[in-house]
Amino acid sequence: RRGQHESLAVVLNFTPVARDGYRIPVAAPGVYQEIFNSDALTYGGSGVENRGDLHTEHVGFNGREHSLRFTLPPLAGVVLRFQS
Repeated sequence: RRGQHESLAVVLNFTPVARDGYRIPVAAPGVYQEIFNSDALTYGGSGVENRGDLHTEHVGFNGREHSLRFTLPPLAGVVLRFQS
């Protein structure tokens, strides 16, 4: 989702397997942060989370020039917010 003042990426995993190094295309290079993770211990999940800054890579993916790699938790949804 891209709004007037912020850009969000919502990623869902409907499988029971965590995906390390999961890659998604992003519109702009920079830093993202995980702002929601349904697999967090707070919500009764297994605690597979992405803490700290997630930096994009200049690796083309699905028609975009930059992409982002992170750990996608099992049976969960995450929301990533573009920081800069």
